[in-house]
Amino acid sequence: MAGVGPELRLLVEDHRQEMHIQIANNGQLKAAMVMTAAQLEGTIAALCQIRAQMLPEVPADYPGGSAVQEIKGTHFNFEVDPASKELIFALRDPARGWLSLRFGARLLERMLKIARAASGGATKQ
Repeated sequence: MAGVGPELRLLVEDHRQEMHIQIANNGQLKAAMVMTAAQLEGTIAALCQIRAQMLPEVPADYPGGSAVQEIKGTHFNFEVDPASKELIFALRDPARGWLSLRFGARLLERMLKIARAASGGATKQ
């Protein structure tokens, strides 16, 4: 039974290389398109930019103590930027791709101090 009003359907092809987006209204197909993974990645990036402009804002403060979304299937990589000498820590989110974070020496020292304190280890400075 079709719903009342606009409906958005997202379907992945069996070969997993394309997806279908269908827009229906009261059960009647109004628009459809097929996207490849590369096209979808561009759309996701554009949606993230749009979301960043919307209200309410994504909270700027870390929700300390509350449950956070775990990213499953994550891979990571470390590199040092030759120009800035900062550590680049990159995480791979299966849905968003590679997200890179830069850490300078001061921040890394602070992180190490917090980790040592949490584990009961001595804090060297």
